[in-house]
Amino acid sequence: MKILCCALFLAGTLLFGGPEGPSQAPVGVYVEYEHPTSGSTSELIQDDVQSILSPLGFDIQWRPTQAAGKEVWSDLAVVTFEGDCSFAANSREKFVPGALGWTRAVGADIQPFIGIDCRRIGSLLQTQMTSALTRNPQRLFARAVARVLAHELYHVFARSRAHQDSGVGKAEFTVKDLLMDRFQFHPEQARLLRKTSQDDVRHFPASAETSPRRAAPEEPKSPTPSPTSSLYFPRAASQ
Repeated sequence: MKILCCALFLAGTLLFGGPEGPSQAPVGVYVEYEHPTSGSTSELIQDDVQSILSPLGFDIQWRPTQAAGKEVWSDLAVVTFEGDCSFAANSREKFVPGALGWTRAVGADIQPFIGIDCRRIGSLLQTQMTSALTRNPQRLFARAVARVLAHELYHVFARSRAHQDSGVGKAEFTVKDLLMDRFQFHPEQARLLRKTSQDDVRHFPASAETSPRRAAPEEPKSPTPSPTSSLYFPRAASQ
């Protein structure tokens, strides 16, 4: 236990320049898989999303959608994984260019409902089978799914439709983007997310009875994703 505590203290010091790291906003992410998914794959996706958003001040708490409405958060998102989130299940799927993920928007308002197309992500990766992907397909598939999800969570938490020309927040991903070892947000989007997480911690009271924090809503029927808040694979060949 003492060794673990020391390791955590050191990690906080290295990341944030001192023992008093920035406060993290507790955010709830409710997930539902269209097809049963192994626990290891879910954990890999969650760990990769956390590695992208945790340094920006987000403490993501993962919950099944069945638990919605029982807790309050500084912010939240409801995520549906469409298709089979197994790389092997998509090995024979023909890739059709289109949205890898999307976030619902009504007018100018970003809604906390996200869709992730596991089928399209898997079939996209199949178009360029690298040696690394051949050796460890499910691990890299989970990384790709996590990056698409991190992109959509940006839209929800920053309440922004905007994209940048590079990083996790750009409008189109290539296979290289999905699989490279290091992939982060553009500095402007990183600053916006960091400000959002700090504002949530600063202004929301701690009491659940009086807190304006958000409790998980029910998703409207027949969702229609907004193309301005969707992540696409470019029709041109990826590089």
